[in-house]
Amino acid sequence: MLRLAVNQELPYDLTIVTVCRNALHFLPRCIASVQPLYDTPLKVEHLIIDGASTDGSVAYLWCQQHAGHITRFISEADDGIYHAMNKGINLSRGRVLVFINADDEICPGAVQACCLPVLNGAAQYSVASTLCIGKKKQLRHPRLENTLWRQPYCHQAMYCSRELLVKMGGFDAVSFPIGADTDLMRRLYIQHIPCAVVPVVAARFYEGGVSSTAATHHDVYELMLKFADGCRREIQHHPSLVGPIVKHLRRYANKKIMQSDFPALRWKDSSRMMRFMKSVSAPLNNWQRFILQCWLRAQICWYAVLSYCSFGRKRRSSRLNLEICSLFANCI
Repeated sequence: MLRLAVNQELPYDLTIVTVCRNALHFLPRCIASVQPLYDTPLKVEHLIIDGASTDGSVAYLWCQQHAGHITRFISEADDGIYHAMNKGINLSRGRVLVFINADDEICPGAVQACCLPVLNGAAQYSVASTLCIGKKKQLRHPRLENTLWRQPYCHQAMYCSRELLVKMGGFDAVSFPIGADTDLMRRLYIQHIPCAVVPVVAARFYEGGVSSTAATHHDVYELMLKFADGCRREIQHHPSLVGPIVKHLRRYANKKIMQSDFPALRWKDSSRMMRFMKSVSAPLNNWQRFILQCWLRAQICWYAVLSYCSFGRKRRSSRLNLEICSLFANCI
């Protein structure tokens, strides 16, 4: 993680950080969604971090800055989206930060409601709902109870105090080049940082970006294993979560391994998943272990049938799921 600047004058209430590279087609929509905020009581800074674009974005951003439609921008090479976001934290001059991608839109009417709990000290960060637009529209509400094993909310709807982001070290862009936002959300959750859930739609998120690619599977898998202790504590209070958590790990272990040149369960992955299973099943009593065993045995039978009846990639995936479920069953 980057060393972030601490002592810095903060004349703005809110900094909207937009990172982009070769996004000229999307930038006008994103910038236009921010314009109504300049007419609100909030002092707003729109900071754009461009990754040395070659599609004319730099000239366009110069014009937008000269016209007063954005506050500042920089254009230089970076090491990925979250490295650019860390630059945004360093360069920001707002007390509260939110990250809106170039192909997304902020909902101006919700911004004040999201900023208020952080600005008045009631919480150190706030989260809200997001309208996800892809093949169909879906309203995604924040679900903090799922933080340690699923994506609890979109980073476009997370309003965080700059002081907190600096304290947390920003985004871990090295370990999780695609999933560093989820890593930050989970670190905030396990440290019990005060959070406000605001009942508004804060952003429109258009699917198809970097986080929608197959490379996400590796980071999701690694994040599950990283927060095994947190999952164990959650299961200790809510034993019914063990099924969904185990299913989620099995799903993304399969997706991650199937992307490799030789899709097979290797010793390194096996040993790490065994440690995870032993950790998360430790809080269960004998009856709960028996139920989990029965469920896993049923999964084993199901994937055995699928591997016999299917062909090609689907057969390889079914066989891999069969191996993973067998591994899990042997750990309980």
